[in-house]
Amino acid sequence: MQGTPHAGGRPTRLSRRGFLGLAGFAGASALGVSGCGWPNRDTGRPELPTSEVREPVWVRETGTVDALVAGPPGTLLALEFLPSQRLVQLDAATGAELWVRPVGRPYRVWWDRADGVLIPEDTGGRREWLCLDAATGRERWRAPGAGYRFEMLLVADGMLLMQSRGATAADQSGTLLALDAATGRERWRVVLPRSPGRATAGGGFFVTYGLGADLTVIDQATGVVRWTAVTAGLTSPRVRDGVVFGATYETGFIARELATGVPRWEFPAEDPQHVSVAGDLVYAEAGDLVVALDRASGRRLWRIKAGIPGHKWPSQAIHVVDSGTLFTSVGRYDLQGDEAEGESYGGLAAYDAATGHRRWWYDAGGMSTDTVLPTAGVVCMHDGRRGLHAIDVATGRRLWWYDTGSELAEPLVVSADLVAGIAIGRSRLFALRP
Repeated sequence: MQGTPHAGGRPTRLSRRGFLGLAGFAGASALGVSGCGWPNRDTGRPELPTSEVREPVWVRETGTVDALVAGPPGTLLALEFLPSQRLVQLDAATGAELWVRPVGRPYRVWWDRADGVLIPEDTGGRREWLCLDAATGRERWRAPGAGYRFEMLLVADGMLLMQSRGATAADQSGTLLALDAATGRERWRVVLPRSPGRATAGGGFFVTYGLGADLTVIDQATGVVRWTAVTAGLTSPRVRDGVVFGATYETGFIARELATGVPRWEFPAEDPQHVSVAGDLVYAEAGDLVVALDRASGRRLWRIKAGIPGHKWPSQAIHVVDSGTLFTSVGRYDLQGDEAEGESYGGLAAYDAATGHRRWWYDAGGMSTDTVLPTAGVVCMHDGRRGLHAIDVATGRRLWWYDTGSELAEPLVVSADLVAGIAIGRSRLFALRP
């Protein structure tokens, strides 16, 4: 099927049944199936050889950790809320504290990738934006003028983009404020008819969007709104080479010129959700289907159904494309009377990102839509219970398993030489070697 260019007439909407009725599924057979088997119902742990159980490089027991993010190379930033409110920079290799900074009442940590750490700090009922030197933890600047009503949307290209929503429930407008990341000074502000809630950046523009908001493209340097498009529920747009790609409930999948808003193509689909862009392909998620589209024309190249082998029911899925491999992390929870008696199923499938041919399936033995992060030939995923799995990208075989003791409180921080996360009710930080 050809993606429909935006030139006269409205394309026919493709239903789920019509979608499935097209030519046979790509990648219908797997090259390999592996996994850990079902966990012990008493302990929640799978029966594994001792050699496959990974021990952490370090563990840090603390009160409550609200956030963990990657800092400058070789460091992590942990925002601790209890027993005291403080920001801690940790040595990623050892877990040792490099510096500690008491803070007000922050809820998130932002790193501007220019050796600055940004924290929203509530001081005397008024939120101030504080920039700390990443090497020492010392203050660089404060921006009290941002005010309590402003919240951070994005840190990109040496700028901070914030928004303030309307003063009343009936007021849907939003004010966007741009600050210079190096000095904290205001660059510009602009009022939009509907508060966006989310933003991304690329090609010298900010792209704002959100549930009930328009797709708006703003010049980063001047704050001038270049164009606006009314969209129904645009989700997670991606900017590549002067084009913005996205999914809308009304149209399906779309591609527009970033600078002008001129439509390039549309691809109608039922239940469009997210898009990813890699190389010359756009990977479009529609329900439990993943469709590969030609980036230039919107033409469909292939599609797969991201389900669980041996189970006929629809599944939740998360899709990640990395280094020529498409990963689909799939999970389902079937209730039997009450949640405690339910059974969960899940695992990870790997497909050739160019052809859609399935390479392998890994059975994680549980709900597995928490985290999928590939790095250095290893893909790490959490099974939604208490297990962190490391899987060989080439073969789909398990390399090791780590007992997190609970579900993950936040997404993992993954690099070529470190996997770190928060578990045990936000009271434990752990780090492992991939």
